[in-house]
Amino acid sequence: MDELTAVQQLRAEVPLPTDLSTTEARFQAGLSDQRKAPSRARVSRRFGPARRSMVAGGLVAATLAAGVVTMGVFSRDRGDLPGGGGRTHNVAAVSALLDRAAATARNRPAPTPGQYVFTHTVNWGPTYDDTNDRWNGYRKVERLSWQPAAGGRPGFTRTKQTGTGQLPPADGTPVPGQPGWVQEWDCDRVTGADEPVDLARPPANCTTSPAYASDLPTDADHMLAYLRKTRGEGSEADATWGRATDLLNGGLMPPKARAALFQAMKKIGGLALVADSVNVQGRHGVAVSHVVEGRIREELIFDPKTYDYLGGRSVLVARLGDRPAGTQTAAETVIDSAFVNRIGDLPRH
Repeated sequence: MDELTAVQQLRAEVPLPTDLSTTEARFQAGLSDQRKAPSRARVSRRFGPARRSMVAGGLVAATLAAGVVTMGVFSRDRGDLPGGGGRTHNVAAVSALLDRAAATARNRPAPTPGQYVFTHTVNWGPTYDDTNDRWNGYRKVERLSWQPAAGGRPGFTRTKQTGTGQLPPADGTPVPGQPGWVQEWDCDRVTGADEPVDLARPPANCTTSPAYASDLPTDADHMLAYLRKTRGEGSEADATWGRATDLLNGGLMPPKARAALFQAMKKIGGLALVADSVNVQGRHGVAVSHVVEGRIREELIFDPKTYDYLGGRSVLVARLGDRPAGTQTAAETVIDSAFVNRIGDLPRH
């Protein structure tokens, strides 16, 4: 579909909440602007090979599914953005998308006492050859995690790593009957020897922090102030964007806080909308993007009908080492997330 059709679907496919009348007017004005002039890529700014939760260096993050990586070690975008990808739209369209994502977030459930936060994620990114100063392959990490919503108890993780590059030694112990998977207890602090992995006998000397951050701000202004106060290094826009994507990819959060996060992100400078992006599972969506340090475009991808968050990816907009613009450097996706009653339980949707 063309970019105008993609943006029009933002208002056509989901009923507009009654409190978004002002946004609707801005959204329509943005569409009008698109009809009057050719679309231009906005200069926005950051996801990359050495960034946070992206597998390459650690947002957001992140994950590309096997089906998306079949074209080679590094995938290439196509389109008219610097470095490829779908066309971008002005700030009114970005604002409308984040408003709809916030409306969806408000309908998320909250945990009951004693529940765990379950997440199923896939992260994809390159491996690096320090000796020859070049990327030499990719690594995909799939992870199933059960973390206590209120903390104070052990968490538990199962992980599987695959890829063409050098893989680090797998932590944890093998999962019986599941080749390639390892499992381990997650602890903030351990006061004794490591415990064997036995779901029937959680280690008594192992606790974790709350996986459900119930103390986050619940309005846009206070959330923005929180992001700026807790951000890392870099320009204000880059660092605030990075903190926001970390928070989004860090797990579940209270519905009002998640909605406030999306509303606060509208106040970060240099955001643009990508009409067609794709996550690890090959699911297409619309994305909010930000170009970090002038060379890596980071995208947060949303379902174009429900506005659920689908994951993120990073794409070079300028050459980096031996990789040209358009190279997808890292990606992440949240395949599933929910509250469950016990470690090992899977969501029932």
